[in-house]
Amino acid sequence: MTEINFKYNSSLSFEPLYNYLKKKIKKRNCSTEFLIKSIQETLDNHPELRGSITDLSIMDAHKPLLDSIMSLLFSPIDLDSEICAIICPFKHQTLTHSSKWEELIRFDDKDLKINSQDFSEYHSNKAIYANSVILKEIYGQEVNVHNEIVYTLMDKETGLNKYYKLFYNKEFVEVIYKKKPAPLSGDVLKLLAQNIDDIELWDKYIDNDNFEFRGFLVMKLVDVTQNEILSSLKSDLLQKDTIISKPKFRKLESKLREYFVNPDLKLGIISFSGNMKDGEVKSGPKIWNSILDEEDINQFTCEKGKSIKKEAFDGCIYHLMMEEGKTQVIEDLENYPRKSPIEELLLEKGIKSMLVSPLIYDGQVLGGIEIASTKKEGVDWSSISFLRDILPIFSLAAKRSLEELESKLQALIKEEYTAIHPSVEWRFAQAALNKMDKQAKGEIADSEPIVFNNVYPIYGQSDVRGSSVIRNTVIQADLIEQLNLAKKALQEVKNQKNLKIAEEIIFRIDKSIRSISDKIGSGDETTVLYFIKNEIEPLIIHFYYSNILSEAAYNDYFSHLDVDLGILYKRRKAFEDSLTKMNDTISHYIEEKEVEAQEVFPHYFEKYKTDGVEYNLYIGSSIVPSRKFDLVYLQNLRLWQLELTSKVAIMAENLKAEMAMPLDTTHLILVNNTPISIRFREDEKQFDVDGAYNIRYEIIKKRIDKAHIKGTDERLTQPRKIAIVYAQDKEAQEYLRYIEYLQHKGFLKDEIEKVDLEELQGVNGLKALRVEVKIPEKPKKDNFPKRVIEKIFNEEEKV
Repeated sequence: MTEINFKYNSSLSFEPLYNYLKKKIKKRNCSTEFLIKSIQETLDNHPELRGSITDLSIMDAHKPLLDSIMSLLFSPIDLDSEICAIICPFKHQTLTHSSKWEELIRFDDKDLKINSQDFSEYHSNKAIYANSVILKEIYGQEVNVHNEIVYTLMDKETGLNKYYKLFYNKEFVEVIYKKKPAPLSGDVLKLLAQNIDDIELWDKYIDNDNFEFRGFLVMKLVDVTQNEILSSLKSDLLQKDTIISKPKFRKLESKLREYFVNPDLKLGIISFSGNMKDGEVKSGPKIWNSILDEEDINQFTCEKGKSIKKEAFDGCIYHLMMEEGKTQVIEDLENYPRKSPIEELLLEKGIKSMLVSPLIYDGQVLGGIEIASTKKEGVDWSSISFLRDILPIFSLAAKRSLEELESKLQALIKEEYTAIHPSVEWRFAQAALNKMDKQAKGEIADSEPIVFNNVYPIYGQSDVRGSSVIRNTVIQADLIEQLNLAKKALQEVKNQKNLKIAEEIIFRIDKSIRSISDKIGSGDETTVLYFIKNEIEPLIIHFYYSNILSEAAYNDYFSHLDVDLGILYKRRKAFEDSLTKMNDTISHYIEEKEVEAQEVFPHYFEKYKTDGVEYNLYIGSSIVPSRKFDLVYLQNLRLWQLELTSKVAIMAENLKAEMAMPLDTTHLILVNNTPISIRFREDEKQFDVDGAYNIRYEIIKKRIDKAHIKGTDERLTQPRKIAIVYAQDKEAQEYLRYIEYLQHKGFLKDEIEKVDLEELQGVNGLKALRVEVKIPEKPKKDNFPKRVIEKIFNEEEKV
């Protein structure tokens, strides 16, 4: 508020009181009649007390009068507990006051002070109140002025702040003027009312020297500590990170000491995302501003810090709070008969009494609030009554803070790790939280390595056979057909007009067709399309609009082109549509079945789509440390994969009938019995094998699908067959059991091939099992992709 100097004259006067008492005495059965008459007689008998009193020393001889006025205004029973005083209007001098007032407030020659705290707001309000009186009494303009001021006072016994609201009673103050004030318009009065603290504006319209205030003011302070702190707490807790930031949290603790009137009080909050369970330490966002440090708790944790040991947590004050869902109190921790290791730790911290109360939001326990003291019975059962109003505020603050932390956490994960699989999300969240904690402490916060050790890899692939050959072939056929269509149009121009340029372009078209007829290279498509778009088509368009080329020939060329791409896109479209249909169907089916596999035992899964679908799975205890891993889950996943691959192979065969260009698929599984380590690569935003020894597995993955059977030119992967690559005989024995089981279920044929593989670059000694899937309706014998290529060129010859 703006600092305002008080410019009006004022004086002590009992005239307003005298006039008030004359009206009061006329009422019958007045309980204070004797007191009123006594005051009137005193004023009547002492002329020096009438009118304006400029010499306050006169009042030294009239203390009984002031006592009578105090008794009239305040109940004698309550006067000892009231903080009140009578002062000269808008001045610093007190005429009389209660004993409580004297304890808290003093005047000196320069200023009114409350425990050395400047009363600046008081000075500002003096002028505002005086201005409001002038507007109301002289000009009849009502002004809504909030005359309640809250001041902070220190309790000498506790050293804690208390809060008091200051009330003014202006009933015994009147304003008089020396000469009749100049009239003011309604707009000016409204302007003054709206800007009641604007000194310059008021000086422009109001003559300060013309007005005088006389009478006396009654001032009263009312203790509003509880309400003020509650309001302040609500305001603080609506701000961001109030219960997360250490400085802001200490400020909260200071206010709660005032709220509980306990200078020894200690505040703590523990909150976790999700519903808290017995002793579980969540890996998600958490708020830890507890009386106990996290380092203190670590001595009781097990399973890599995921939960507190049962013997430490069971029966402790926190466990009881969670179990019963209500406040727990220990008034004397030293003599508490059921002390757990947690209570012993609290005693080591100097805590002698304590309560914990659950923070509940929408029926969900988010954590707990701790209120403790280093004194026996410093916190007791009566403290619960203080909690009723503040618990909902803290619960809401905990909920909001956890949501804000979750948002920050997800933003950090997205920034540093992109999308991650749910099975390992906990580890990325843990790393992100650790980074956020370091950042909050002002420490260097580099991203910590994310490595999963001793995991078993499972690799699978369903690939379109000969996709590269087919793609090149359809591109070649489409380009040749488009060149022949252009040649046909230009031949008409040559025949009609005998234009040499048309003949030259036809020559170059024939040359282009010859160059790509046998084989199409990586840059040939771009070269041919540039020739078509920049030389051939501009000529066709020009000849058409010059009436040299017929409309039929013009339309015959452009009607064969794709509307969006502007090129002939017939065979390529058939191939790409078929490939997309195959990939999407297989991919969707694998994802759907993978969800079911996760329910058995969580594992990491990633999938890629190229000219087929390939995927990696990793399973092991480091991925799900909260669950006990057994090799039976690895075996189950391997059997699941083989059955899945069988179904995918059958599905792919049946899908061919729905394709514009039927495509064959091959299927491969790579077995590896040796656990490996995987590390998240931040630059590539994906997992990769970790360590030189594990690189061998990655090399095999990249080269195995092109492998040949040893001593032959036959590719290992064949349509309608599943190839299972392994290195150790015990791996083959395991898979032979699975094959026999799936043969029994009708997914696989009876014949099983066992083959050795040719040496791959840097890898030798690999073997494979190969088994054909049983298709419900046996397809006609087919030679693919030779059949597709022959069909393409047959269509081309018709053009």
